[in-house]
Amino acid sequence: MHKDMKIGLDYDGVIADAAEMKRLWIEENLGRSLSKWKTHRDECIGIIGESDYKIMATILYGKDWTLKTPEVKDAADCLRKLKQQGNLLYIVTGRPTRETDFAQKWLAQKNILELFLGIHNIHQGIGDTKAQVCRELELDVLVDDYLVHLKQGFPKKRILLRDGSPETIKMPDGVEYARNWQEVMEKLRQ
Repeated sequence: MHKDMKIGLDYDGVIADAAEMKRLWIEENLGRSLSKWKTHRDECIGIIGESDYKIMATILYGKDWTLKTPEVKDAADCLRKLKQQGNLLYIVTGRPTRETDFAQKWLAQKNILELFLGIHNIHQGIGDTKAQVCRELELDVLVDDYLVHLKQGFPKKRILLRDGSPETIKMPDGVEYARNWQEVMEKLRQ
């Protein structure tokens, strides 16, 4: 692994298991059973509709649901290892500022907030896309669970993390696929 890499990490789906929370909300509120692999924005909207997705997102990214979201398996341990190895960690999120504050509280609850040099959202004015935020921060790597953010061509190393997914996904050029945090760590060593 390269030392002193500047690594950008999405919050929802990479650190906090938002997909599991979406699955639970859909089951509890819509009476539908979905695998968490079907809860990513575009696919989920195709299944439950845009109106229900917006209602769900408002609730899930609010304080109560954010604070009870489980950790993506092994995320905290791997983040601690990355930090101990001398890497610089940043969160790059699409959450609006108010909802980012809830994520910051969650990170503090999990005792991992101090691992990050900053939490940057695309609504703060340093970039309208995650690629622009990554460019502004001069990041070497972006790990995200939403392929749209990784297709933008920056940074050079981009990793799609779909924790526990049994699916095989065709990756565009320049994007690597990981099914868990251990695979993310392997890809960062390359």
